[in-house]
Amino acid sequence: MRRRAEWRRVLDAETESWSRKSCEQLIEKLHESHNYVVVVDAKHYQVEVELLENCEEYVHMALGVDDGCFP
Repeated sequence: MRRRAEWRRVLDAETESWSRKSCEQLIEKLHESHNYVVVVDAKHYQVEVELLENCEEYVHMALGVDDGCFP
């Protein structure tokens, strides 16, 4: 599988996981940046999640995936 497709698969899974949380849960968990590692097919990926906006109508967040291949 090409690298971009691997990243996309991990990103989609993490996006789905975070999307299931309520706004209140997101605000509580993301009061500061949240970084963690997931393992998919014996490969480690660092996931970074950050709250960008906390508005009355919505919560805006950023989610990134890195496999460590770039310096």
